[in-house]
Amino acid sequence: MARPHRKQLHKERVSELGYELSDRAKSLLDKSPFGWCDPANHEIYDPRPQSRIPAAGSWALITRQLPPIEGRIDQHVRVGRVFYVERLDATDEAGFRADGTYKVRLCLPWGEVQLWPYEYSVIEIPSLLAMWTDGELTFHPLNVEPARLSEVTFYARSRGIALADAMVMALGTIAGPVGWFEPASAELAAKCEAMERGVHATRFERWPI
Repeated sequence: MARPHRKQLHKERVSELGYELSDRAKSLLDKSPFGWCDPANHEIYDPRPQSRIPAAGSWALITRQLPPIEGRIDQHVRVGRVFYVERLDATDEAGFRADGTYKVRLCLPWGEVQLWPYEYSVIEIPSLLAMWTDGELTFHPLNVEPARLSEVTFYARSRGIALADAMVMALGTIAGPVGWFEPASAELAAKCEAMERGVHATRFERWPI
């Protein structure tokens, strides 16, 4: 029996209105000659729940070392740092692209970066605030205008709280790339990166999409 052609698989959707591939198409892609050399590549078409972001965007923890990127942006977007990620343009209501893949972007002062689902994990605001409160993360503000419009930030600032700290306190009312977080110490940052290297010690050649 002939195997389905890759283009045929890309036509099998979960629904007529969306781009996400059907479970059958995902399963056949796993078994096809185009199948994954790295198991993480399965997430390109079938991202985990913690890799799917809402339409408004979400905060996400970088969980995998990025390959070299022009302008050395990969030296800024490092494992253990947290950034605000957004959907790409021309995606469906679930965030999938027309070819059935899932990808998000970071808009940063160093340039724009696009991430695959296996390179990040969504982090909820309560967890993010808890790590910041415990002194595990340091916040770096980038865009202060959304924060200046926040009632929470205004109240905190009126009590003498620094702008960066007030912005963190107001994260529940602010949406967008207003800043980023990194491990509070070089030692903690090194531990995060060492852990990632241990988990992904076996390197695979990924299938370029």
